[in-house]
Amino acid sequence: MAVKRIRKADEKTENHVKCPNCGSIYFKTTKEYVAKEMAHPGMIEMLEPWKSWGWENGFQDRTGGIGDLFCPGCGSLLAPDGKLTIQKKVVK
Repeated sequence: MAVKRIRKADEKTENHVKCPNCGSIYFKTTKEYVAKEMAHPGMIEMLEPWKSWGWENGFQDRTGGIGDLFCPGCGSLLAPDGKLTIQKKVVK
């Protein structure tokens, strides 16, 4: 059984996007992310160091649909059912 860590009130969290296929995390959500809406490229932003390496160039078009949301690691869709898989991450 997994133990759930209790978040302190002063800790800041980010929503990281987890690939449903390989489990890798290359993106975080933006202010455009709404859990109940269909996913689109404007909802995600690439994390460092990949962003500074220029990997985000393929994700610049914010007008695309879920077919434009793919994992750079394995190539699978990040939202095969239209919804992103989110993992909360404590940031320092």
